[in-house]
Amino acid sequence: MRIVPLLLAACLMVASGCASMGSSSDAVVKAALANPARSDADRERAARDRSAELLKLAGFRCGMTVADIFGGGGCYSEIIAGIVGPGGEVPEINNAPDVLPRPVRQ
Repeated sequence: MRIVPLLLAACLMVASGCASMGSSSDAVVKAALANPARSDADRERAARDRSAELLKLAGFRCGMTVADIFGGGGCYSEIIAGIVGPGGEVPEINNAPDVLPRPVRQ
């Protein structure tokens, strides 16, 4: 199960191009994580996964469009939406299993 946070981190970094953007404001990330609309389970997950460090590294900024690829239930999508604000966008891209290519069997 440890592969999921690593895969998510890789997708976030590729999607954001974080190497060239710097880091997100610590205050903005903390505010997004402290959003009272988030569930207790999501708060526990964020602490366990060290989401603050990941999101700060990703360098998301106000007004950005950030794709959450295979975002599942949207835990990170809602946090990122709090960071990019009302001028930004966070499309969550979850392909249904029947949309993915199936291996050909002979």
